[in-house]
Amino acid sequence: MPSKRTTKSTTTKLLQSEQKMRSNASRNNRKRRQKKSANCWEAEVGGWRPDDDLKLMLSIQQTNSIEDTWRAVKFSCSFSESDIRKRWHSLLYNKEVSDASKKAIQELHPSIVADIHLKAPFSEEEESLLKKIRSNSKPSLEVFQKLLAENSEIFLCSRSAKYVMSHWNLLHRFKLLEDQSGKSFRDDFHFSDNEEELMASINVTNNCKPESKQNIKMEVSLKQERLKLYRNNIAQVKRVENEIAKYQLVMDTIVSPNTDFEEGVMAILRGRIVKYLLLSREVTIGRCTSDLKVDIDLSIEGPSMKISRRQGVIHFIDKSFFITNTGKRPIYVNSVPLLKSSTTQLLNNYLLEVAGLKFVFLVNGDAIDKIRADSLKLLI
Repeated sequence: MPSKRTTKSTTTKLLQSEQKMRSNASRNNRKRRQKKSANCWEAEVGGWRPDDDLKLMLSIQQTNSIEDTWRAVKFSCSFSESDIRKRWHSLLYNKEVSDASKKAIQELHPSIVADIHLKAPFSEEEESLLKKIRSNSKPSLEVFQKLLAENSEIFLCSRSAKYVMSHWNLLHRFKLLEDQSGKSFRDDFHFSDNEEELMASINVTNNCKPESKQNIKMEVSLKQERLKLYRNNIAQVKRVENEIAKYQLVMDTIVSPNTDFEEGVMAILRGRIVKYLLLSREVTIGRCTSDLKVDIDLSIEGPSMKISRRQGVIHFIDKSFFITNTGKRPIYVNSVPLLKSSTTQLLNNYLLEVAGLKFVFLVNGDAIDKIRADSLKLLI
């Protein structure tokens, strides 16, 4: 026979498990109802936010017009007039949507609610009171504060004197006050009525003395412009003078692409774009910089960042040409690398390659023969 204590514990466990099952079932039913209402809310919302609903309610309360609401209120999305009409209809006649909207509005931050109330459209009664203030009275902030206090049943409780004053300034600007004509200030202007004043001002401008302050300012500005233009021209001339050598090399290549040697030219280092003339017995090749100048600037031919500033030296010794590599990178002579501090002989039509730039070395045989003949005469 089981004891009484055992039977009591089992019944307690059964009751607890039954209560737990009931609570789980009720929780699931609650979640299902919430999900259903949320789905209904999402289906009906269509991009509307709680602040949009609050703006819609306040605006229709103030203007009694959906069209005016569509024109005056700035929502979070660019809703059409039909969208606003449908939303207002849902808020009025769909209880689930209305309840969900009210609940969402209650969860808005107080500062957002206050700002929406402050910027709600003005009703006709509010604007009629503002229009009674005369345009030439120049009212101060205290006037609008007094107006709000005396007509608290007409104005929204969230209206501030500063905001009401700014709205009155808009009415005054567009001539919508009672003592104004209702026309824009541009409509009041006619050229025929003001022709004499305009012509008088033109004559005064034409007859002004050159010693006037305005003319003096114009002369000073003109002098400054001329000085600036002169400096720019001088800088451009100097820049062109520094580049004449480069342009001359390019022009020589374009105008005289043949291999005819000029007088005094011992050899030519010919590239794809430029040809360099060797006029002395020793010529340095490399890349010109602000602090180092070389006889043959290879940067004119193409990209030269990998070329040393002093890449090599071409010598004329014992009736022959030699090249010495003085840079970090090798110089390829007929596809044979010439390393740093190495020297090799250059013959006619030899191919030189420096950091991807290729040149053909052409020897002026007539000039070399003349040099040999002169040297023989000296020996005799």
